[in-house]
Amino acid sequence: MATHGPMKGAFFAFAEACLIGRDPASTVALAEPTASRRHTEIRADGARWIVRDLKSQNGTFVNGRKIKEMALVHGDLLSVGDHTFVFQEDAPQGSTLLGAPPRRFQIGTTIEDVELVGESPAFRSCLAAAEKVAAADAPVLVTGETGTGKELITRWIHRSSKRPQGPFVAVNCAAIPETLFESELFGAEEGAFTGATARREGKFELATGGTLFLDEIGELPLPLQPKLLRALQERTFYRVGGTREVASDVRIVAATNRDLPQAVGLKVFREDLYHRLAALPVRVPALRERREDIPILARHVAARTARRLGKPHEGIRDAALARLSQYSWPGNIRELQNVVERAVILSDGPMLEAAAFDLAGPSQSPSAEDPQTLSLASAEKEAIRRALAKTRGLKGEAAKLLGVSWPTLRRKICVYRLEPELPKASKTKERDA
Repeated sequence: MATHGPMKGAFFAFAEACLIGRDPASTVALAEPTASRRHTEIRADGARWIVRDLKSQNGTFVNGRKIKEMALVHGDLLSVGDHTFVFQEDAPQGSTLLGAPPRRFQIGTTIEDVELVGESPAFRSCLAAAEKVAAADAPVLVTGETGTGKELITRWIHRSSKRPQGPFVAVNCAAIPETLFESELFGAEEGAFTGATARREGKFELATGGTLFLDEIGELPLPLQPKLLRALQERTFYRVGGTREVASDVRIVAATNRDLPQAVGLKVFREDLYHRLAALPVRVPALRERREDIPILARHVAARTARRLGKPHEGIRDAALARLSQYSWPGNIRELQNVVERAVILSDGPMLEAAAFDLAGPSQSPSAEDPQTLSLASAEKEAIRRALAKTRGLKGEAAKLLGVSWPTLRRKICVYRLEPELPKASKTKERDA
């Protein structure tokens, strides 16, 4: 599939050879004046694939570097004229490349602006679930640790749904002050509150005909949850300060890295809202659960970064890939992307060595007994524990120390079950205050 250019979204597959050019008989026929009639050829050479420029007028580029002939590496980006293609070698049966049929060599891992790269069983299972729920119009709940790519999966669900031409509106529930939540979601009428000088549309209205993505749904304030539930059930809502019902035509996809069933048990998340949102669940695996994909992802990110920077790039050493594969990746794909991009930027040569990758900690996986040891949730829990210890259990002061609102800290204390750990004297002092 072409990732950029006039043919963006088109998919091509071949087993032995591929001709790219303006010739209508080409495997990939380009209708543009910047391409030569016979521009580029890709051909199998034993276990390798060789790309060769056929003396084209404007040249062939691999990862931003002009070439005459070279061996392709898995994840390389090939540019011909205004088109860019990304290569995936030896895609097995059941390939996750957006339902592409199995082929010896495939072009493409992108649908519109969403890059989905991987071939592991865990990732294939995730995409299979996403593909099933995309065709429906019911709410979807995407779960997974921070940095696993939940928003990418959500965008792919939107692109593959019945409303791909509609807007995709994202709301980070953890970044909006509690007092502004209702007006952000449902909008406000003129004069509804100080500063409301005109009617303001909320995210529900802005997403009409498309998808409303509620990220970090576990942070949604409890008082607002019944209103969201009503909007989901009745497909209507009221603007703040309004008396007229407004029809809602949006598809809701929510995401969280929290354990919502646990939050339900702790009475900080409504059970009926949880069941409504979780009608169609999709779980995104952590990177440590799909280690087979680490080399694929690393090569893909490195090639993409080199092309964007115009730097020569010939691949990643096997020793470096082995080191990356052994690391635990507590920050998941987001951390991998940052590490690889930094390596490409700081590296002096076209081949990335093991020393180019700056890993934050020991190259070990979390133990089987405690799979969350290095998770962001564990780090957050520890930060809250230390803040409460420093303020002797005074939640208001701890919230200021952490830079969060008091209600947010209260919810997190409940989720992490830290309340019993607070000193009794401190709790008494806080009540008296």
